Amino acid sequence: MLVLVGLCLLLISHGSATIAESCQCSGLTCICCGSIPAIQNNACLEAVYDPHNLELDLNFLANGESVYKTKINSGNFPICAPVFPPACWAFNRIHIDKDNAQVCSEVRIGPVPILKVPCLAYAGGNLIASPNIY
Repeated sequence: MLVLVGLCLLLISHGSATIAESCQCSGLTCICCGSIPAIQNNACLEAVYDPHNLELDLNFLANGESVYKTKINSGNFPICAPVFPPACWAFNRIHIDKDNAQVCSEVRIGPVPILKVPCLAYAGGNLIASPNIY
């Protein structure tokens, strides 16, 4: 969690990151990577969808090294760091129907969105990434 707080504070003080530079999906796994220009680091988010439990297994990587792993579902979101103002990763769109699901999220400092995370959709047995326009 400390790493996420540090990244959020860095984004505020040095401008935004571009997490959606490249997303690649295969089956139930998507990896989205981008850069944090202020510190010349690459950041990636690896998401694996578990359709049976309606969960995402997430792995945050910095320069190829895993820095934080977690599982998310509708019951444990948003994920907030205990700082003031709170730094949170929250859903900004959830759509679920009989055959498909889509979640979009963003990082917020207090109520202010500072980074939109690509949307992940489950359709036709695959996970698909798309730009977060919400």
